[in-house]
Amino acid sequence: MAVSIGEAKALVEKEVQLLSVKEVLLEDALGSVLAEDVEATLDLPNFDNSAMDGYAIRHGDVESNDENQLSLVGEVPAGGFSDHLLEQNETIRIFTGAAVPKGADTVVMQEHVTATDDGIKIDKLPVLGANIRLTGEQIGVGEVALVKGTDLNPSALGFLASFGITKVKVFESPAVSVVITGDELVDRGNELGQGQIYESNSIALISAIKESGIESCSMHRCLDDKDALLKLVKELSDKSDLVIFTGGISVGDYDFVGEVLAELQVNEVFYKVRQKPGGPLYFGKKAGKYYFGLPGNPAAVMSCFYEYVLPALKKMKGSEHVFLPQANLPLKNGFSKNPKKGGFLKGKIHENEVEILDRQSSSMMRSFAKADCLIYVPENKEKFEPGELMEIHYLPQRK
Repeated sequence: MAVSIGEAKALVEKEVQLLSVKEVLLEDALGSVLAEDVEATLDLPNFDNSAMDGYAIRHGDVESNDENQLSLVGEVPAGGFSDHLLEQNETIRIFTGAAVPKGADTVVMQEHVTATDDGIKIDKLPVLGANIRLTGEQIGVGEVALVKGTDLNPSALGFLASFGITKVKVFESPAVSVVITGDELVDRGNELGQGQIYESNSIALISAIKESGIESCSMHRCLDDKDALLKLVKELSDKSDLVIFTGGISVGDYDFVGEVLAELQVNEVFYKVRQKPGGPLYFGKKAGKYYFGLPGNPAAVMSCFYEYVLPALKKMKGSEHVFLPQANLPLKNGFSKNPKKGGFLKGKIHENEVEILDRQSSSMMRSFAKADCLIYVPENKEKFEPGELMEIHYLPQRK
């Protein structure tokens, strides 16, 4: 019996489990997910330092000095420091990142001073404390810097590196295998015969998988032959955490994916979702391995991938938020549909509204190439009017 979109998503989130934890070098952690909280091992900054090239001063001296004249008594480059205790009407030249000398409480930008014979004249006095990064201003020692479940993007890695950290504990990234079925498919670069089409699902899927930060991904082709498919799936199950099939999951004479998975005693979690596109969607599991059977039509493949498979992959690798980011926007153009099914439409966001793109057929990728979101369409409703508020799901890297 077909399940609803909500039921299918809930089952994916419930059934998929985290992979094991490993320790990796920080430079190898890009795209991974933290497996534990990381505490700050020192204050950031770990000393008061200048945010500008300029002059360290005692603010009160200038306020009480009608001529705004200060004597220059030294300089502090980045990476250096001064033991000199700044006294009345003294200043020290300082550079960005350098330690603020003792006694100084403000840094004046170099653009706001004029050089004199023995020092400087301040042309514009900033507020007290200006241009100084205070100790612990960003984070204090012992505070949680990043929490378990954080996706390690370049900025997160840079933040951790600022504590001198060399290794982090992360969740294993899943090994994924993509199986493309269909006798009618021809590899790019070859001539098409009668009734044949170029195979395109593999490049779209593998690109999307790698875009999510997963590098271990292999592609396999299989003709519509049950024995060949059975042998391939046995091999892939030994070395993969998740296997994705495109095509062969319906009930045609040459659709063998369901039969093969049943023969291998894969536990069917659900088969068929009340949605368009991608109704004949399969999800199963066995011994910590997961299996998704997607339809063969390219737009249906990618809709199912983003809404169900990608969340499973993110759950396996420990991400805190597994489903696509959501928002609510008014429709630019209305439409009607079969009320018995929900689904996902390719959309384009224009300022504060979302447009339903044309060419929404499950076989058409043209609209997907333009889309920056999927518009969730609930079941049990037929007509949607312009201006009606709709739930949208931002596609990766397009928000």
